[in-house]
Amino acid sequence: MTRSPWVRLALALLALTVLALGALRSARVWAERQFEKELGSLEPAAYTRPAVKTDDNAARYFLAAVGKLRVEEEEAKLLAAWALHPEDPADGRLSALVAKNEPALRLAKQGAGLFSSFYGLDYASGFHAALPDLPQLVTLGRLLGLEARLARERGETGRMVSALSALASLAASLESEPGITVFHAGVSLERLQLAELALALEDPRLPTAKLAQLRDAFSPVALEEVFRRVVGLEEASLRQEVPEKTGLATFGAADFWRFSGAQKARKLAALGAQPCARWAADTRWEELGNHEARLLLVLAQAQGVRASRLLLQTATLCLRHHGEHGSLPASLGFFPEALRENPFTGKPLAYDASTGSLAVPDGTALWSTLRLPAPPPPFTVRLPLGAEKPARRSRE
Repeated sequence: MTRSPWVRLALALLALTVLALGALRSARVWAERQFEKELGSLEPAAYTRPAVKTDDNAARYFLAAVGKLRVEEEEAKLLAAWALHPEDPADGRLSALVAKNEPALRLAKQGAGLFSSFYGLDYASGFHAALPDLPQLVTLGRLLGLEARLARERGETGRMVSALSALASLAASLESEPGITVFHAGVSLERLQLAELALALEDPRLPTAKLAQLRDAFSPVALEEVFRRVVGLEEASLRQEVPEKTGLATFGAADFWRFSGAQKARKLAALGAQPCARWAADTRWEELGNHEARLLLVLAQAQGVRASRLLLQTATLCLRHHGEHGSLPASLGFFPEALRENPFTGKPLAYDASTGSLAVPDGTALWSTLRLPAPPPPFTVRLPLGAEKPARRSRE
């Protein structure tokens, strides 16, 4: 019996629909496999970090220090205000706050130089995973930055170096977490640490022995790599929040949503390998949702911090050359990394041996253009050109 044209049309449409849904399912599976290969699991629990041997766990010192913090609400606000404008002189109330919290700061310094950490965060709940002590850890970091500032102003370079080293380890412990809030807090604390470190390197009273210690006072965390895990955890959490539906009427839409999410996450994570100036110029910010915009603004801050970190690492090497040879190096050829494009503006570091100036070209302008939080990390540093002052001027 010959089928009517309408029946044949309906069968053809059904066949096309099945083929389209099959192709969509295949695309989704491919995208998810690529996601897992490049970023990580699609299960939030897989992002839980492995435990660290107790003796090597910097986090235990910082959590113990938090338990000894004595900071009232108004004092915390005063400290936060200083962290927004660390170039301002610290008033007497802030000096008293540091003195009052000496036991906590002493404990925190036991974590200096340790860059392995475990806070016991379980990411099985995805977005809902939280570090309850995070506000206090941020306060502790600000106190360490303030202590470093006060110690430098008093010529107590030993105390300054230990505070900066502890702050670097604290920042690294938070930067290592794939939860965006904790990761962002670590990046912010490193920004403060780098600002104080820049001031220390510009100080002609800094002895060579302390300079050698400051060369190790940098967070070693590869922020672009952790950002990939941040994006991975975010996407895995989104999927957990919206469970997959089944049924003929819904699985096509679910496949498309999951394919699109995996692809978008992969593209976001890949931006960490490009200088911020390049991808930010190509981004249509007005078309981004709040979730994507937040991720990219955190990435921009991380890339700015990476560029500043490179700047100050180069500065310490230049000062070592000065200590060994009595002059700054004529060029940065001895440190090839400084001649490559930096992670923020995509330009090599600018260096003038005659004035001792080092800079991340256009760093401050780009930070301002993107409206990133104040203050920016140090994008310029002016190295002292005079003879090194003897170490005995430093009070330990």
